[in-house]
Amino acid sequence: MINTDLMLPIFINEEDDCYVATCPVFNIASQGKTIDKALEMVKKAVKLVLEDEDFQKQNADDIEMCKTGSCYIINAAIADKTS
Repeated sequence: MINTDLMLPIFINEEDDCYVATCPVFNIASQGKTIDKALEMVKKAVKLVLEDEDFQKQNADDIEMCKTGSCYIINAAIADKTS
């Protein structure tokens, strides 16, 4: 497993009766009834895939980019449904 903090962008969208949190760097998404729950679930999903050695090898460049701070944390923002 990666033993460092990664700075990953996370996007939050409201969909019907839940919130969807997406990490575009690793193409991972999860959902929850609240923003906090969606963020908690996507964080767990990212941790799970980072435990996989094959995933680490396939995504080594993206992981390294996020370790060096070239990737930015995006504050959770709810997409405006009217757009």
